[in-house]
Amino acid sequence: MAEKTGCRTQVSHLAAVGRRNWGKVVQALDLVGGAPVHVDVYPYLAGSANLSQLLPGWAHEGGLDPRTLNDPGVRARILAGWEGAWWEWRDIHAGGGPLESGEQALDLMAEHGNTVTMIAFGRCEEDLLTVLRHPATMIGSDGFALDPETLTGGAAPHPRSYGCYPRLLSRYVGDGALTLEQAVHKSTGMPAAAYGLRGRGVIEEGGAADVLVLDPATLDDLSTFDHPQQFPSGVELVLVNGVPVVEGRAHTGAGPGRVLRAHGHIGAEA
Repeated sequence: MAEKTGCRTQVSHLAAVGRRNWGKVVQALDLVGGAPVHVDVYPYLAGSANLSQLLPGWAHEGGLDPRTLNDPGVRARILAGWEGAWWEWRDIHAGGGPLESGEQALDLMAEHGNTVTMIAFGRCEEDLLTVLRHPATMIGSDGFALDPETLTGGAAPHPRSYGCYPRLLSRYVGDGALTLEQAVHKSTGMPAAAYGLRGRGVIEEGGAADVLVLDPATLDDLSTFDHPQQFPSGVELVLVNGVPVVEGRAHTGAGPGRVLRAHGHIGAEA
């Protein structure tokens, strides 16, 4: 569709999930070709979403009512539909650990409704490297702005919200998967150009002073799946619109950010 219409297309969080699908990212990327398509990815082998995403579409009709998940007929129909699914229950972590069965998943949703989140493993490193290196790929965290001291911090968020870019630079640049310049461009200038955010994503005269100062020798992603609410080491200073918002691993309390809107030709290279 993108190739025929010229409509810009974004393939978000490209990954092949489930062992039987590993390697299929190559075919997916082959479709990009010369079409106006960008891809994005985050440097982790697990994703995160509401556990209810595993439910079939018909179970969401009219809104998810957790009480219906206790109905024997409904449960039997859902469990039958899950037979032969792409995932293995041990790869789905929710409620404090890996799930053992579909029955356990339904019990959690029946009790807590749509508030149960999951960490879903089942991706492979080779696929991640293939996507990271592709010239159409940008890098985004797919995370949230969280405050670990308040309710917005969540009980067990995906570590990408705290460690996406430190992990990218310390691991995938450190191991040689990308050059530092490639990793920075894929995280800044490239997405800014793709979305028409003029004056963002590059350091230039007249542009916004969005600057991150880091120490490559101490930069490390400290956030893990078991203990996700950990800020990285090695980030010395963060400026947003020229105003310090992080100094010495602490938030300054400043809030100089604003909503960004596209300007000019969207998709032009910076």
